[in-house]
Amino acid sequence: MYLGTKLTYLIDLTDVVPYLEDMRAARKLQVVKELIEEGKVRTLEDIFDYVSRTFLATELGIKYKRFLRLVRNPKTIKYGETYSIAKLLSVDAKLISGMIHNQINGPAKPKKAKPKV
Repeated sequence: MYLGTKLTYLIDLTDVVPYLEDMRAARKLQVVKELIEEGKVRTLEDIFDYVSRTFLATELGIKYKRFLRLVRNPKTIKYGETYSIAKLLSVDAKLISGMIHNQINGPAKPKKAKPKV
């Protein structure tokens, strides 16, 4: 479009929006990764304080209803799914396995010191 003596170009935002959404998604996943590594996220349920179930299911490529079943009954999560979650969050699969264990059994309680007699 020509305006006076200056040439103005209009940007097509449809090319920019997917990029911005990818950046937002990457940032959300980075935050969750950091929280897991710091030990502030101890179960799968804790993740949803920071990202939505829909977001994580979509990122994993799992149907939402199946994802809900997995989260509600973590005993049914297959190792491959554990690995997929770990890969998506860029953390070690052992951390995700530990989170699943914590959700099934409750977080490990610190051992009480035996009283000295």
